[in-house]
Amino acid sequence: MNLFWNTINLTIAGFALYSNLTSDYGLLSGNKLLEMQAKSQRIFLINGALDVGYIATGFIRVELGFETTTLLAFTHQLANTACITIHDLLYCSF
Repeated sequence: MNLFWNTINLTIAGFALYSNLTSDYGLLSGNKLLEMQAKSQRIFLINGALDVGYIATGFIRVELGFETTTLLAFTHQLANTACITIHDLLYCSF
Protein backbone atom coordinates (compact mmCIF):
# COMPACT_ATOMS: atom_id res chain seq x y z
CA MET A 1 0.00 0.00 0.00
CA ASN A 2 2.84 2.39 0.82
CA LEU A 3 4.38 1.64 -2.56
CA PHE A 4 1.10 2.57 -4.25
CA TRP A 5 0.70 5.91 -2.43
CA ASN A 6 4.38 6.79 -2.83
CA THR A 7 4.08 6.08 -6.57
CA ILE A 8 1.20 8.56 -6.75
CA ASN A 9 3.14 11.16 -4.76
CA LEU A 10 6.22 10.62 -6.94
CA THR A 11 4.10 11.08 -10.08
CA ILE A 12 2.67 14.34 -8.77
CA ALA A 13 6.16 15.55 -7.85
CA GLY A 14 7.47 14.55 -11.29
CA PHE A 15 4.79 16.56 -13.09
CA ALA A 16 5.48 19.55 -10.83
CA LEU A 17 9.24 19.34 -11.40
CA TYR A 18 8.80 19.06 -15.17
CA SER A 19 6.42 22.02 -15.17
CA ASN A 20 8.81 24.13 -13.10
CA LEU A 21 11.78 23.33 -15.31
CA THR A 22 9.97 24.08 -18.59
CA SER A 23 8.09 27.23 -17.57
CA ASP A 24 9.30 30.80 -17.27
CA TYR A 25 7.12 32.25 -14.54
CA GLY A 26 8.70 35.70 -14.86
CA LEU A 27 6.69 36.24 -18.05
CA LEU A 28 3.31 35.59 -16.40
CA SER A 29 1.02 38.22 -14.91
CA GLY A 30 0.16 38.30 -11.23
CA ASN A 31 -3.40 37.15 -11.90
CA LYS A 32 -2.19 34.14 -13.88
CA LEU A 33 0.19 33.19 -11.09
CA LEU A 34 -2.66 33.38 -8.57
CA GLU A 35 -4.80 31.14 -10.79
CA MET A 36 -1.99 28.61 -10.99
CA GLN A 37 -1.56 28.73 -7.20
CA ALA A 38 -5.29 28.13 -6.66
CA LYS A 39 -5.17 25.15 -9.03
CA SER A 40 -2.25 23.65 -7.10
CA GLN A 41 -4.09 24.14 -3.82
CA ARG A 42 -7.18 22.37 -5.18
CA ILE A 43 -5.04 19.40 -6.21
CA PHE A 44 -3.50 19.17 -2.74
CA LEU A 45 -6.94 19.47 -1.12
CA ILE A 46 -8.20 16.56 -3.21
CA ASN A 47 -5.11 14.56 -2.26
CA GLY A 48 -5.69 15.42 1.41
CA ALA A 49 -9.35 14.38 1.18
CA LEU A 50 -8.28 11.03 -0.28
CA ASP A 51 -5.87 10.60 2.64
CA VAL A 52 -8.65 11.28 5.15
CA GLY A 53 -10.84 8.77 3.32
CA TYR A 54 -8.03 6.24 3.53
CA ILE A 55 -7.80 6.74 7.31
CA ALA A 56 -11.58 6.45 7.70
CA THR A 57 -11.65 3.27 5.65
CA GLY A 58 -8.99 1.76 7.90
CA PHE A 59 -10.97 2.61 11.02
CA ILE A 60 -14.17 1.18 9.55
CA ARG A 61 -12.44 -2.04 8.53
CA VAL A 62 -10.97 -2.50 12.00
CA GLU A 63 -14.28 -1.75 13.71
CA LEU A 64 -16.19 -4.16 11.49
CA GLY A 65 -13.57 -6.85 11.92
CA PHE A 66 -12.40 -7.02 8.30
CA GLU A 67 -8.79 -6.25 9.16
CA THR A 68 -6.72 -9.28 10.10
CA THR A 69 -3.51 -7.37 10.75
CA THR A 70 -2.14 -6.66 14.20
CA LEU A 71 -2.60 -3.46 16.13
CA LEU A 72 1.03 -2.56 15.44
CA ALA A 73 0.52 -2.81 11.68
CA PHE A 74 -2.63 -0.69 11.89
CA THR A 75 -0.82 1.91 14.01
CA HIS A 76 1.98 2.01 11.42
CA GLN A 77 -0.57 2.50 8.61
CA LEU A 78 -2.30 5.26 10.57
CA ALA A 79 0.98 7.05 11.32
CA ASN A 80 2.06 6.95 7.66
CA THR A 81 -1.28 8.27 6.48
CA ALA A 82 -1.34 11.00 9.13
CA CYS A 83 2.11 12.19 8.06
CA ILE A 84 1.04 12.32 4.41
CA THR A 85 -2.13 14.19 5.33
CA ILE A 86 -0.27 16.75 7.45
CA HIS A 87 2.24 17.23 4.62
CA ASP A 88 -0.57 17.82 2.10
CA LEU A 89 -2.42 20.22 4.38
CA LEU A 90 0.74 22.24 5.02
CA TYR A 91 1.25 22.67 1.29
CA CYS A 92 -2.40 23.70 0.86
CA SER A 93 -1.97 26.54 3.32
CA PHE A 94 0.87 28.23 1.41
